[in-house]
Amino acid sequence: MVASSGRSRRQRSAFWFSLLTALVMLVSLFVVAGAQVASAAQCGQVNNPPACSLNFRFENPAKSGVYTDTSPHQAAVGETVTVTNLDPNGPPVIVEAEGPDGHRDTNYGGQISVAITSGAGTLSGTTTVTAVAGAASFTNLSIDTKGYFQLTATALSGTGIAPVTSGTFRIQADSCTGGQTCTDSFLTLMTATLTNGGTGTIGLSVAIDGVDVRAGGSGLTSCSTPTFTDPFFHAPAEWTVDEVRATSATTKLLVIRIDKAWRQIVLDRGTQSYRPCITALVPFTTWDSSPLTETAPGEFTGLAPDCSRTITYFCRAFVKSNKIADIVQGISLPSGSIAGDPRGH
Repeated sequence: MVASSGRSRRQRSAFWFSLLTALVMLVSLFVVAGAQVASAAQCGQVNNPPACSLNFRFENPAKSGVYTDTSPHQAAVGETVTVTNLDPNGPPVIVEAEGPDGHRDTNYGGQISVAITSGAGTLSGTTTVTAVAGAASFTNLSIDTKGYFQLTATALSGTGIAPVTSGTFRIQADSCTGGQTCTDSFLTLMTATLTNGGTGTIGLSVAIDGVDVRAGGSGLTSCSTPTFTDPFFHAPAEWTVDEVRATSATTKLLVIRIDKAWRQIVLDRGTQSYRPCITALVPFTTWDSSPLTETAPGEFTGLAPDCSRTITYFCRAFVKSNKIADIVQGISLPSGSIAGDPRGH
């Protein structure tokens, strides 16, 4: 009985010791967790702020580490700048405050301001916004001048938050607004300048040939200066010169590409509705016998024709869409020393 009672006391002592140990460990766990929460510095706090930063992106609340690009993209003069090219109704520009771990600090509710730091123009709209759950949404930004710009976002509330500068985006000038009856030169809207290299850009208006009767339009088929009711937004599009290569001893092929974003701002009537005006120092056959204008002594401008057996250069060798729905055009040009050879030989 004595031995049994001794074992019982030892067992009870062991039980209470184990229970006490477990409680101590549990309390310690809460203390540590509480200390971690208390020491988790939030962006913008006055005392011991962490190394936070701003970014033109937004972390998905449901998927940590998954971000959406929310930087400003190209827009028309005076139109709302959004994160979608040339779409004033697109998602707004968003700047989020991020902690040292790169995640959005959802506790940050300070003010964030944006300003032009590259480019000459005036930024209008609500340029200072109070962040909600660590993100500031700029819904009505616009710029009054065409050109290339960058915006810098700065935290006005709190300390230790690094600013961020956006990538370069373009503001386009609208030559003739949709539905407006106006007089303008297709030379202004559509002139393509061929350089001496295989890379670069040439200015071209989007879908001006969309009024071509073969594309379902009213039949404007000239590079002259007409009076017309413009059905589209017309601003100089940037066509990237992808390559210049020889196709024979006498001709070369200039391959140009126009971004899908430009196709999305007009009624898309297909690849055949994209036709450039070409200027050269020699006369050439134009599309569908449309006018060829001597725009300067010995300088001729007209619509690029479709290639045929009788037209060997200054014509479109092909027009198609690539895998990402950009327009890709090939224009045949003469080799030699005459103007129009992109490499001058």
